[in-house]
Amino acid sequence: MPKTRLTATVLLLTILSLMPGLADQPKINTTTQPVINFSSVSGSGSLKNGWVLKVLQDRQGFIWAATQNGLYRYDGYRFKAFLHDPDDDHSLANNYIHTLFEDSQGTLWVGTQGGVLHRFINQSATFQRFPVDQSYPKTTASTSRVMSVVEYNDNLWVGTFGGGLHQFDLKAQKFTHSFRYDPFEPNSLSDDKVYTVLADSQGFIWAGTRNGGLNRLDPTTGQFTRYQHIAGDNTSLGHNKVYKLMEDKTPQITLLYGSKKKKYK
Repeated sequence: MPKTRLTATVLLLTILSLMPGLADQPKINTTTQPVINFSSVSGSGSLKNGWVLKVLQDRQGFIWAATQNGLYRYDGYRFKAFLHDPDDDHSLANNYIHTLFEDSQGTLWVGTQGGVLHRFINQSATFQRFPVDQSYPKTTASTSRVMSVVEYNDNLWVGTFGGGLHQFDLKAQKFTHSFRYDPFEPNSLSDDKVYTVLADSQGFIWAGTRNGGLNRLDPTTGQFTRYQHIAGDNTSLGHNKVYKLMEDKTPQITLLYGSKKKKYK
């Protein structure tokens, strides 16, 4: 399958409604910008749901699209759908796909509604399910969502919206640790609703939450350091809703929170 055909295909995602403030950005002056033409991928093998939440191109060149109604793989010509089948335990546990991640070995991981992490088995085109709540019966992960997955030091770090942060051992193929908000422990996770996770170049794990601001986990101690908004303090976090994290080569960490962006060293 020619990878060049895939890389030349542009998927346009309508995300303005999800990102507050983007609609108010200044308009691009098209007289000084190159003209870009878009074409739609349509036909019998096209997406059945137009609401795309995540796109990933794997190392084989396939483009994966996570939607509210299933997972789709595009080979440059047509889409193949992967859907929940109540009679098949090797299908997706839920059709609402929140995140996609490819690990260092080229394995695709899929996070869905209901707090389930899936490993895609390429040879059989099936999925192995890893429900977070089966590993930790006291959690409420069954009603949560797997929102973000990153890899560091032979572990996956899985952020869930409602179930906290979880560590998955890639060698043992199981969850080994759960990190939850504890109102009596100031060094615990500040909020169980985790939007985004980042493993930085120094070995720290960062978690951006819905209302608890930013958390930095030291995996060697299991302790969190919280960074939150303080009214009247311009050096504090600008907002306690942190949607996205990324690290550049400086290294600096860029946060997308509320409707603004800020960098921290």
